[in-house]
Amino acid sequence: MSGGSEPLQYLVPMPARAGETVEVSPGIYCIRTSLPFRLSAVNLWLLRDDDGWTMVDCGFPLPQVREQIEAAWIRTLGGAPVTRLIITHHHPDHSGNCRWICERWGITPSMSAGEYASAQELMGRNWSEQASSRIKFWRSHGLSSDAASEVWLHWGRHRQHFRSLPDRWQTLSDGDALRIGGTEWQLIVVHGHSPEQAVLHSPEKNVLISGDQVLPKITPNVSVFAEHPYTEPLDLFLSSNRRIADICGEVLVLPSHNVPFKGLHSRIREIEIHHQERLAKIVAELRKGPKSAATFLPILFEGQLNGHEIGFAIGEVIAHLRHLVACGQARSLDHNGLVLFKLD
Repeated sequence: MSGGSEPLQYLVPMPARAGETVEVSPGIYCIRTSLPFRLSAVNLWLLRDDDGWTMVDCGFPLPQVREQIEAAWIRTLGGAPVTRLIITHHHPDHSGNCRWICERWGITPSMSAGEYASAQELMGRNWSEQASSRIKFWRSHGLSSDAASEVWLHWGRHRQHFRSLPDRWQTLSDGDALRIGGTEWQLIVVHGHSPEQAVLHSPEKNVLISGDQVLPKITPNVSVFAEHPYTEPLDLFLSSNRRIADICGEVLVLPSHNVPFKGLHSRIREIEIHHQERLAKIVAELRKGPKSAATFLPILFEGQLNGHEIGFAIGEVIAHLRHLVACGQARSLDHNGLVLFKLD
């Protein structure tokens, strides 16, 4: 990975409004679709294929988003069908409309095994049990009961729109070669932001569809959740980015949020520096004494966080603290049911 910090280049026009499409590279179109929270939009991709189109990701499961996708299909498909659906990862802005798209075109989705299992859990199963365990987990890390409930109420607001994925699906694995429109794409499975996110690299087109792994203007969330409280996703995330840098040259990056860019290696380096700076801030605070994860929210995140953002923020703080534990710099201890961290 190169260590430069050259400014990113934004050379590709983007759709001005939700439901519009723009050709960002020969045979590759971006669909802009809306989100019901501050991030505001997620990019979906249409790739011209031999007998139709391959679609990458599904958008958030809301009626207005499905209308936007329908409008994009009318503008772009030219009467040809969507013949393949690839889902990068299980988060609802990426997998939410999976069943609807598959039923609409009579196809099965393609995704990694880890993301399929996570999507089925998120989109339909054991919702009340998840709510109870996650609130208990956040509370054990110092989050107030009101804040923990606000996080879960935010996600529950859209629950009625969630639908489980089809029972049949095609497994994507690291290193798979996918032939799309006469071009070979290499599938790279990455970790940290989600269990087994799939990103797509075409050496011939010099393009990387990066999902949420590498974004140009924000850093992807890397969190520890109640279901796997002792995982260490930050190391997995940073290692995955380094692997992407080893595989890819200075490609055109097509991210799920914000705009396409060039400067992959510089951006990966910026993201790594961002996390190292965050770790340094946490260490500096821990030198003052043991602290819970919730203590770091106002230190690491500026402004007022809403219910959507609090859950990601507390999860990311815990991920950084677990990274320090894994590196032998800190340890956790139980203080009457409250998890505290202290320097080792």
